[in-house]
Amino acid sequence: MKNKLNVIIAILATLCVGLSLYLLLGKDSIIKPNPTITLNRGTIILKIGEEETLKPIVENLDNYTLEWTSSNNNVATVIDGTIRAANKGSSLITVKIKDYDVSTSVNVIVNEIEPESIKLDTNILELTVDDTYEFSYTLLPENVTNKEVRWEVSDNSLVEFDNGRLTAIKSGVLSIRVIASNGIKDTCNILIKDKVIPVEEITIEKDSYELKIGDSITIKPTISPDNATDKTLIWESSDPSIATVSKGVIKAIKQGSVTITVSDSTKQVTKSINVTVTPKSQKIHFIKQSVVKADAGDAILIESDGKFAMVDTGLNTTGDNTFVYNYLKSVGVKELEFILITHCHDDHIGGVVSLVNSGIKINRFYIKTYIGKDGNSGTNSKLYKNAINAMKSKNVPITYIDQSFRDGSVIQFGSMNIKLYNTVQRMNEKRFLHGNENNNSVMELITVNNYKVFLTGDSYNGSIMGDIISKTGSVDVLKIPHHGYATCSLNSEKAARLNPKYIIVTNSKINACRSNFNSSIPTYYTRASSKNAIVVDLTNKIRIES
Repeated sequence: MKNKLNVIIAILATLCVGLSLYLLLGKDSIIKPNPTITLNRGTIILKIGEEETLKPIVENLDNYTLEWTSSNNNVATVIDGTIRAANKGSSLITVKIKDYDVSTSVNVIVNEIEPESIKLDTNILELTVDDTYEFSYTLLPENVTNKEVRWEVSDNSLVEFDNGRLTAIKSGVLSIRVIASNGIKDTCNILIKDKVIPVEEITIEKDSYELKIGDSITIKPTISPDNATDKTLIWESSDPSIATVSKGVIKAIKQGSVTITVSDSTKQVTKSINVTVTPKSQKIHFIKQSVVKADAGDAILIESDGKFAMVDTGLNTTGDNTFVYNYLKSVGVKELEFILITHCHDDHIGGVVSLVNSGIKINRFYIKTYIGKDGNSGTNSKLYKNAINAMKSKNVPITYIDQSFRDGSVIQFGSMNIKLYNTVQRMNEKRFLHGNENNNSVMELITVNNYKVFLTGDSYNGSIMGDIISKTGSVDVLKIPHHGYATCSLNSEKAARLNPKYIIVTNSKINACRSNFNSSIPTYYTRASSKNAIVVDLTNKIRIES
C-alpha cells in the first residue's frame, strides 16, 4: 500500500514539473514535426483549355492542409491541385503546407492550340457568269486558338470575292485558296463558263398599291431565276395621266386607277399590278387673326393634293401679317395657286400686300371690281388699289370675279370643286348703294370627297343668302357669316336649311348668330383656340383639329 502511494506521488510530481515548464517556456518549447513536400514534376506544358492534376508527396506529417497558388491566374489557375490552362504564357504553380513554412513549385507553360488541318467544302467548282457561291471550310481541331483565315484568288479579273463569297463576272479558270493562321491551306479549282439564262418569272410583293396624289413608290420586282443573263426590265403605265412609271418608280398624278406592267427585255415575261390614286391632304385651315388687336378677320388656307390657295388674307397689321406668313411657312407653303378676296374690308384684304412681298409665289388673284359706292369708300378704295398694284408689280394675273364669273361658276383646285356665289357687283344695285361692302361678299361652296364646306364671307343680306342656300342645300361644315355677329345673314330658318354638322366662327365666342343653330352642333372659334389655326381635314372623313 505504501509503495502504490509513492508511485502516485511520483507521477503527480512529474506532471507538475511538465506543467511548470510549459507555463514558463510557452508552447513553442514543444517539439514540432519537420515535414517535407515534393511534386516530382519538371516543367508542365499544356494547351489552352487543358487540365492536369498534381499529387504532391508530404512526409513526416499525418494531418495537413495544402494551399495552392498561381503566379499568373490569367495564364493558368489551380484549384485543389488541378491546373487549368487559360491563355498563352507561363505561370509558377506553388503548393504549401498550411501553418508550415514548407512549399514546392512547378513551372507551367501554356501554348496555343494550332490548326492541324483546314478543308474547303469543295475542291472543284463549275459556275456560269453571274453565279455566286459562298465557300465554307472546316478547321480542326475545333478548339483551335486562332481561327482566323485569309483567302487568295489567282485571278481577280474573273470574280468579285469578299471573305469567302464569290460572284462570277467573266468566263475563265482560277483557283481560290484558304489559309489558316499557321500556314496550312486548301485549294478549290474553279471553271467559269458563259451561259445565257432567260427570265422565267417576274414577281412583285403585292398585286395592288394605293397612293396619294403626288406620292411615289419604288417597286423592286424579283426576277427568276436569279442568275438570268439579261435582267433589263421595261415598265409601262396604262394611263400616264393618272400615274407614271420609270425604272420601277411609280408617281401618282391624279385620282383614278391604272395598271402598271413590267416586262423582261423580250416582253415574253410580264407582271402587272393595279395602282389606285386617291386624293392627298384635303384640308381647310382657318388661321387665327387678331393677334395684335381685339378684332376679327378671315385668313383661310385651302389645301388640296399638295397644293395651296387662300380665301382672304386677314387683317392689315404687322403682327397679323407675320402670324399668317409664319403659319403658311409652318405647313410648307411656298406657292399659292391663287388668292381670292371675298370683299374689300381690312379684315379680309388687309394681308394681301404683305403676302405678295413675302416671297411666296402667287399664281392668280381673284377679286371683285371695287367701284367705291359703299359707305366707306375712302379706306376700302385704298386697300383695293394697294392690293391690285402689289399684284401687278409681281406680274400676277388678275381675274375680276364680277366680270368673269356668275353664280355657280367653278374654280377647280386640285380635287376640290369650288363654286362661287354672290358674284355680281351688288354695289350697283340701288338697295345697296352707299351701304356696307359686306353685301358684296363672294361666297364659296367647296366640295371634296362628297363633303361640302360653305365659306360665307361677311354676308349681310338675308334675301341674298336665302337664294344661295336654295342652290347649295345642306352642308357639312359652315363658316358663319360676319364672324358670328348679330348682323350675319342667317336666321333660324336659314340655319335649319343649311343644317351643318360643324360650325366655324372666325372670332372669339360670339354667339349672336350661332344661337340661331341647333345647340348640339360642334362649334369652333378661331380666337378661342389654343392652336394657330382650326384645321378641317376632309381627306377621308371629317376631322377637325382645334
